[in-house]
Amino acid sequence: MCHKHVRSFSVFLVIVLMLGLGTSARAGDVAPFHDAIDKVNQPYKSALFYLKTGNAGVAGLELFSAGSAWKSVVDSYAKSPPDALSGDADWMNTVEAVSAALQTGTKLAEEGQSEAARKALLPIRELKTSYFKAFVR
Repeated sequence: MCHKHVRSFSVFLVIVLMLGLGTSARAGDVAPFHDAIDKVNQPYKSALFYLKTGNAGVAGLELFSAGSAWKSVVDSYAKSPPDALSGDADWMNTVEAVSAALQTGTKLAEEGQSEAARKALLPIRELKTSYFKAFVR
């Protein structure tokens, strides 16, 4: 079942990338943002897989990578998101929610609590809705 979610999220991300690049007047301005998000997404997906299999140790390493990549996104885009997200009133809430989920998931994985860590990370998927809406206005 997790693989279905990962595949769905991957398909969603590709669609968002295509829509974002297609609707942006300055695709070059959005491309670095997409690259930064992809650096978060890959270890995030891997961590979910490892947590599902009960391997909290390896998941913790992946979450450390995701958290580091997310910090770069926050540093670069939290206060000045790409044009497509600049009008999203929920942007800062999304940034804070992802930060909190990654922090909680990492802490729980470090404690060996695979299922609790996975549950803490899954809400990140629900946040994609506002991200998607930003690109299809």
